Parts: sequence; structure tokens; C-alpha cells
Amino acid sequence: DKIKNEYTSNLDSLINNRRESIWSIDRNYNYIILNDYFKEKYYAVYNVELKKGMNSLSSLPPEQMEFWKSKNDRALSGEPIFFEHTSSIGNDLHVYEVYLNPIITDQKVAGVTAISIDITERKQIEELLKANEARYQQMFQTNVAIKLIIDPDNGQVVDVNNAASEFYGYDKQK
Repeated sequence: DKIKNEYTSNLDSLINNRRESIWSIDRNYNYIILNDYFKEKYYAVYNVELKKGMNSLSSLPPEQMEFWKSKNDRALSGEPIFFEHTSSIGNDLHVYEVYLNPIITDQKVAGVTAISIDITERKQIEELLKANEARYQQMFQTNVAIKLIIDPDNGQVVDVNNAASEFYGYDKQK
């Protein structure tokens, strides 16, 4: 019994010290596990203080109930699922990767465990990289000097700008 209590205490500590949202629901959509980070983020978004035993669907705004019910139902049918979800915290839009996995007990689905990771910063960096690539491509293509990009490993031409294409007659469609 002491070992079980120690194990439970360590597991609770592990779950509560994560900077991802972690929760689980039973087959009736009631919360059975809620980590502190999830409770904080949920409160920031919905102004609802979550507690174990609360129904996860009834704590949502009506316009989101069907979305989350359908996702949980898929996991409750035994299908692990992954999706991105967006929500607002104040004036800031946040993007989350959400993983829902069935909890299997005695070869039956007993509930769903979930992990949600805030990927907002990564998405912002990806958008900056795309914008930088677009600017680079525009500068590369519109430069009046002949520009070729050659793979140093095999000497093959990887890309040419418009000036090089016109000068060498290189077909950029190849």
C-alpha cells in the first residue's frame, strides 16, 4: 500500500509539473484526471474552474460541445486521434496540438486520455520562415545578375533566376 501511494504521488507530481495540458475523461465524458496547467489554461480561455468529476462537455460553451464530443467519441470508439485546435486567450490566438487516446481496460475502452501542447510560438516561427523564403525567392528571381544555385555534392543546377534562364535558355519547368 505504501508503494502504491508513493507511485500515485510520483505520477501526480509528474503530470502536474508538465507544461502541457493533460486530462482524462471516462465514458460519460467526466474528468478523471486534470493537471494544473490544463486547469489554468482552461480557466484563462473559458473562465471555468475545472474539478474532477465535472462533465467535460457541459463545461464548454455550447458552440464547442459538438466539436469536442465528436473528437472524444472517435477516441472512445478505440481510435487514437490527433488534431490542431485554435482558441483565444484574451486577445491572443493560440494553436494547440491535441492527442486523444483511448484508455483500454480489460480489452474495453474505459475513457480517453489527452495531451494538448501549445504550438503557437512554433507556428509563428514557421510563418516567419515562409515569409522570409518568399522574400528571398522574389529577390533571387528578380535580380538582374545571373544567379545559379548548384548542388555542391553532385554539381547539378538546383535553381536559376530569371536572368540566368533567359541568358542560358534554361527551361525552369524541368
